[in-house]
Amino acid sequence: MGNERDPQKPGNIARVRTVATKYWRPAIAVILALAAVSVIILVPQPLRKVASFVSSHLPLSLPILMVVVSIGVRIHELNSSRGWLGLCNYFAAGYVTFAIWALVSGESVLRFIWINDEKVLDKSYSVLLVITAFGLLAVCSLVTVLAERQSNPGDTGNKRRWQFVQASLVAVSLFALLFPYVLFEDKATVEERTGRSLELRSFTVSIGYRDPSFNQYLGRSANPIQQCAIFRSVAAKTPEEAKKAALKSFMDSEVSNQFISSSDRLKNRPTKQVEIERTWIVAESDTGGS
Repeated sequence: MGNERDPQKPGNIARVRTVATKYWRPAIAVILALAAVSVIILVPQPLRKVASFVSSHLPLSLPILMVVVSIGVRIHELNSSRGWLGLCNYFAAGYVTFAIWALVSGESVLRFIWINDEKVLDKSYSVLLVITAFGLLAVCSLVTVLAERQSNPGDTGNKRRWQFVQASLVAVSLFALLFPYVLFEDKATVEERTGRSLELRSFTVSIGYRDPSFNQYLGRSANPIQQCAIFRSVAAKTPEEAKKAALKSFMDSEVSNQFISSSDRLKNRPTKQVEIERTWIVAESDTGGS
């Protein structure tokens, strides 16, 4: 009788808790996985909308997904309040990632950064985003370090004050990570406000051509002189459209006619147009890219 184990003894209770802890986590993981599969099969429409929203807002969706993955690989840290309070660092880092992208993307556009086919972001916000993002990350990191060093387990009041500060930063950093969505504007609204199409870009187009009339002065053995006409600030959606617009302007101008001397003009010599070398027509974007 003396060798029988009492299930109420502390050692036995600890063993039961250990076994329960060992098996309840995998069980919950399996249940969540089955629930996720069931939602995907039975309710696909909301997930499609979510997937469409994420894919259409990738410049900000990717930093958010990066934050989620970073938290997921350290999911064990959420077993304590310290792990939850440290989430501000992850949110602030995601905000920094988007701010850097906005700053770099703004260097290659005149004013508006494309988020997708319907949404744009004013590049004037990019510098402000970078400043606030790095400032927020610095504050979160500093508070996290100070909270770990100055929170004395015996000083409950001091510990709660630091936890309150960290919890506030978690809320602020999460808001900052999601805030750029508010800055995105509809392309149609911006076009109506500015009075110009955002799809039009500015190009510089160079048109190469030959003028055979110069050969009568240089000799027939010489090749026709190669010349170039340059058109700046040609508004078009694509380089090909810019080339067509510039070529039309060139052909409608007097410059497209071959050279005629003064004596020949008095004889009413008919004009001929120069020879266009279409492979020499080049269009370059004034704001980078081709």
